[in-house]
Amino acid sequence: MLKSIGFFLILGTSLFILKSHFKPERQEQTIVISREKIREVREKSFSKNGKFEKGLFDSLIQVEITNEILFREALNLKINESDPTVRKWLVKNMRFMLKRDGSPEKDDDYYFKKALELGMDKEDLVVRRMLIQRVKSLLPFKNTLQEPNLEDIKNYQKENFSKFSSPSLIKFSQIFFKKSEKAKTLLSIKDIKKWKSESDDFHMGSSLTLSKKEIKKSLGKKFYRELSSLKEKKWSKPIASTFGYHLVRIEKVIPKRPHPLSLVKSRIRLLIIEERKKRALFEEIQNLRRYYNVVLKEV
Repeated sequence: MLKSIGFFLILGTSLFILKSHFKPERQEQTIVISREKIREVREKSFSKNGKFEKGLFDSLIQVEITNEILFREALNLKINESDPTVRKWLVKNMRFMLKRDGSPEKDDDYYFKKALELGMDKEDLVVRRMLIQRVKSLLPFKNTLQEPNLEDIKNYQKENFSKFSSPSLIKFSQIFFKKSEKAKTLLSIKDIKKWKSESDDFHMGSSLTLSKKEIKKSLGKKFYRELSSLKEKKWSKPIASTFGYHLVRIEKVIPKRPHPLSLVKSRIRLLIIEERKKRALFEEIQNLRRYYNVVLKEV
């Protein structure tokens, strides 16, 4: 399967290279968005409260136009005739149709040619989606995509610091009590040794270093709000958690730290390539639009 995909990508890329070298004058084609299609899109453009969303409607219409352009480009490149997956699908459907009518068994070439003659490659919605997807995967490679270098990867990590860094941590000491009255009474004594001797056992220990997410999950959102408002090196009044009450002192806040580049380099490289592919695809689609005149039928 991987070999066939690789072969297809090479073939498709070659076709694009050929077209870029031999640029025939192209006649402008007209794309007509029918009244039925516009009604269908309009029905999808209402919010949950029943309000018509003009921005959503315009966006969905643009998707329809883009898909039609990509579909026609696939036909121009004859991907409908060269793609093995499309061929397999058409052969299967054509064989089923003819055998249902009692026709004798034929070879795959016969069924494929018959399907093309009948225009099944242009009418079948599954084939249409396949062809659109094939062109989407090929267009970004019409021009050579620049491979990300080390500087690109470092800059990407800086620009997306929160995604590629360990979260900030709060290191704090805590003394746990099951009841708030006991905690309040001991707080007025100002004797830490007595606090500890009178405290209750806590399963997480007395010294904790946790992220915001971990604190909220383990001790509760309210506990985190109280904790994050404290100043360092000062004992707090009793703070309620999902387990009881805590006298707390923040020892230090550890800021976010970037992940080692060696651990994220490969992932960032793929993300940069994917972003460049999307940008290249958008630019190529915009270039293709000049060959098409779009007509929206009024509803």
